[in-house]
Amino acid sequence: MRRGFLINAAVLLIIIPLLLLAAVYEGVSSGIMKAQSQNILLTRDTFAVSTLEQDFQNALDLSLKRAYLSLTDYVIQNGLLTTENASYALKTLMITGTIGGIPQPDMANVTLKEWFNNLVSYLTSQSLRVYPSNFTAFESHLVLVVAPLDSFHIVALARIENITIVDASGKIMYSGSVPERGYAYSVISVTGFEDPFLPASLNGLYTRVIQPCSIPYPGPLYGYYNINNVTELVLGWCYLGVNATGTYNGQTVYYPTILNRFERVSYATYIARQQVYTSMALWAQRELGINTTLPVGLITFLVPSNTADPTLLGALTSLGIAIPADYDSLSYYLLNCALVGGSYCIAGSTVNSEYPSFKLDNVTKILVFNTTG
Repeated sequence: MRRGFLINAAVLLIIIPLLLLAAVYEGVSSGIMKAQSQNILLTRDTFAVSTLEQDFQNALDLSLKRAYLSLTDYVIQNGLLTTENASYALKTLMITGTIGGIPQPDMANVTLKEWFNNLVSYLTSQSLRVYPSNFTAFESHLVLVVAPLDSFHIVALARIENITIVDASGKIMYSGSVPERGYAYSVISVTGFEDPFLPASLNGLYTRVIQPCSIPYPGPLYGYYNINNVTELVLGWCYLGVNATGTYNGQTVYYPTILNRFERVSYATYIARQQVYTSMALWAQRELGINTTLPVGLITFLVPSNTADPTLLGALTSLGIAIPADYDSLSYYLLNCALVGGSYCIAGSTVNSEYPSFKLDNVTKILVFNTTG
């Protein structure tokens, strides 16, 4: 069932850029995908694998961008993912353009399946054959991983293993992997996109665009926030990048990655997936030659009060969602506590007297302020 939006200025500011971006992709994607397979430089005697690699790279770039847009729209309209994980959903969108077996209109002509079929058609027109020669077999040769790269970026790493291209006489023009070494990769920033978790949780009555705070990664390198000056964190609706987990005085808090923000699952499943996404991010960072471990947690704060955020309070009231008595202002925990309950409910204490409804656990206070107050 599709959910309705509350049409207001904030929502329009989000919808218009997304529609413009989708329109741009729709206008050029079909031509790009058809042209890509024809950009392979080959004759009857030569084959430029470097051009095939670039062609594959272009297809990867386009399919990841469109898949992220498509999944964001899907969960906002239909609700957060409850069974398949977000990494798998993005991967499936990129390859076949489907979610749960249902084709998504935004993925028309920009999937890796479309790219492969165009490649086969063009090679055939040049009296060349590629093995595997059908998409079902091709899928078993395609390695594709979609993971967080850091708090504000997603990466797709891909590789086609063991393909062979021959001419009409059976002469091997190329045999190996694409790319020949390592992975092709594509990175997108989630900055400027709608946070799927908030509107999907609140029936479109409340939303935010992901924008980094002025200190996007609080810590010893960039500095901490002043616990006596939290106005930006309360009223700025901005986002912080933090490590995946934090521990203080025996308490551990697991912070969601951007992929977790597409999902609503039990707390145990959340922890398991969050740790998988964290491991995938570390692997991706190393594959790309990043030797410093980058934060992958992505957080923003909800302060349900008429003074700090009357829109949020109004959305909660309209939907009949009770605010937990001992809530934590971490958005992922507050809303999951209210809607799912259980171990999502962690107690927070008031950060300072200026905004008494802004409550955080001590682990998060240490990460953001380097003090519990």
